[in-house]
Amino acid sequence: MKNTLHHNEQFHDTGHARDHQHHQEALLKAAFPFIDTHGWSETAFLDAANALGEPALYYHLFPQGLPDTILAYGTLLDQQVDEKLSHIPFEAMGTTEKITLLVLTRIQLQRRHKGVARALMKKIATPRMLIMAPQLLTQTINHMWYRAGDRATDFNYYTKRGLLGVIYADTLVYSLTDATDQSVEQFFKKQLRTVFKGTTAVKTGFKMAESMAKTALDALKSRLP
Repeated sequence: MKNTLHHNEQFHDTGHARDHQHHQEALLKAAFPFIDTHGWSETAFLDAANALGEPALYYHLFPQGLPDTILAYGTLLDQQVDEKLSHIPFEAMGTTEKITLLVLTRIQLQRRHKGVARALMKKIATPRMLIMAPQLLTQTINHMWYRAGDRATDFNYYTKRGLLGVIYADTLVYSLTDATDQSVEQFFKKQLRTVFKGTTAVKTGFKMAESMAKTALDALKSRLP
C-alpha cells in the first residue's frame, strides 16, 4: 500500500512539474511580441500575463523573476530542438555531424525571433544578470552533447563543452545579424575547423613535450650509477 501511495505521489509530482513547465512555455511564447517592445524585462512578461487574462501568472510561474525566465527559455529551445530532430537517426551519424545539426537547428529556431534572442543577450550582458550567461550556456551545451551521445565524465567532459560553448556563442552572435542561413552554417563550420586545428596542435605539443621529457629522463637514468 505504501509503495502504491509513493508511486502515486511521484506521478502527481511529475504531472504537476510537467503542467508547470507547459504554463511557463505558454507565457514565454506570449511574451515574445512584448519583448520586442520592452526588451527582456518584467514589464514584457507582466504584459503577456495580462494579455492571457492572468495578471499574477508571471510571479506564480517564475518566483525568482527574470533569472527563471532565462533558464526556462533555454529549456524551451532544448525541447524544440528535440522535437524538430525527433525523426533523425542520430545513431547512424558521426559526432561532428550530430553537433553541427544540433547547433544549427537551435540557432535557426532563435533566428525566427531575432528580437527576442537579441533582447536576451542584452539582458544577460548587464551587471545584475551577468551570472546567468554561463548558466544558460552550460545548460545549452550540456543538452547538445547529451543528445549527441556523449557520456564522458573525465577531463574531456569540460574540454568538449568549453570549446563548443565558445563556437556556439560566436555563431549565435553572428547569426543575429543580417547573415543568411548558408553563411551562418559556413561561419560555424569554419569556427569548428579552426578550434579543432588549435586543439590538435595543443595535443601534438603535449605529445612532443611528453616524448622529449621521456627521452631526457631515459638519458639521465643511463648516466646514473
